[in-house]
Amino acid sequence: MFRSLEANIYTSKVFALRDAGDLAENATAYVSLEPCNHYGRTPPCSEAMVKAKLKKVVIGMIDPYPIVASRGEQRLRDAGIDVVVGVEKELCKRLIEAFIHKMLTWKPFVTLRYSLSANAHLLNQLGDGVTDSGGYYSQLLQEYDAVIILSASLTANSPFPTSQEPGANQPLWILIAGDKEATEEPETAKKGIETVVLDQINLNRILEL
Repeated sequence: MFRSLEANIYTSKVFALRDAGDLAENATAYVSLEPCNHYGRTPPCSEAMVKAKLKKVVIGMIDPYPIVASRGEQRLRDAGIDVVVGVEKELCKRLIEAFIHKMLTWKPFVTLRYSLSANAHLLNQLGDGVTDSGGYYSQLLQEYDAVIILSASLTANSPFPTSQEPGANQPLWILIAGDKEATEEPETAKKGIETVVLDQINLNRILEL
C-alpha cells in the first residue's frame, strides 16, 4: 500500500489564525512543520503569522520542500518574531513521514502488509474481524491512496478488500498480473480497470508510473 500525502498541511495554520482573530497578537504558535513562505493554493502561512502579530513561533522541523526550506523561518525572524526550531523534531517527522518522503524522493510512501504462518511461510490472510468497521485493516485503508495486489491473490470468493468505515474514501487498486494472466482478461478487467503494459514489473517502476 502506498500514500502520496497531498493533504493541505499549510492551510491549517492560516485557518487557526483566522479563528483566533485578535487573540493571536503577542501569542506563541506551536507548529510541527515550518510555515510556508510562497503562494500556492493559499497565501504564505508566514505572512499570516506576521500579520497576526505573533510574538513567538515554535517550529518542530524545517520543511524539506526546496521552495520552502528555511524561507518561512527567515521571514518570521525578519519580522521580529522570536523563532525556536527543532522542538520534538523526531516526533514531528513521524507525524508527517509520508509528506517528507514525497518531498525528498518524489515517490509515494510505501507500507508493506504481509502475513506469516507459524513456520514462516507467506500467507494471503488478514485475520478475523480486521476488515470490519473499526477493524485494523479497514482503518489502515483510509490512510492510503492506493493498494497494490497480485492478481493471484484474487479469486471469485475474494473481491477487492475495501474500508468498512462509514463515509471512508476508497483507495485506488493496482492489480499486478503476468503476461498469461493479462491476456486471459479476468473478470476484474471488465470493471473499468486501466491496463498498463510494463517491460519490467518491479516496485520502483510501478511507483514511477
